[in-house]
Amino acid sequence: MENWEVDLRNTKDYTLLGDIGEAIALHYLSSHGFFIVTRPIKFLHGELFLISAHYQIKPPKMDRAHWLTDKQKEYLENFPSWDYVAFKAEGKPWEEHYIRRPYLIEVKTVKGEGKPHKKPNSNSVFEAKALGFKPILLVVKLFENWNILIEANEI
Repeated sequence: MENWEVDLRNTKDYTLLGDIGEAIALHYLSSHGFFIVTRPIKFLHGELFLISAHYQIKPPKMDRAHWLTDKQKEYLENFPSWDYVAFKAEGKPWEEHYIRRPYLIEVKTVKGEGKPHKKPNSNSVFEAKALGFKPILLVVKLFENWNILIEANEI
């Protein structure tokens, strides 16, 4: 087997950089109180599932789509470009106002202090908010010295 070398700082393989950024974002989200971080996947027969990002190839062990309204599911079918659907508990499970709030996460990976070249469409963000989602733009900044800076902002 031959060795494969990639100069991440100078690579033009933006898919690779994006995959690295999404993996870092997944860790960031789970360490900041988000749970059941998932991707919306539409299977055969047109049914929408929320599948754990760790199990995209395998069938879902537990689908959480029932935590979304029919309108939210319809939105995800029409705007499938979000990287993650994540949930965050607000309140305590035994409290009256306990909710599992759905977030839509868009991850952008940049080198150094660069800016993302593309952000979510303002119409899709507006509609997401109207349906009860909280959209977040997560910018993963990769530096030469292996340091990472993550900027998370509600959009």
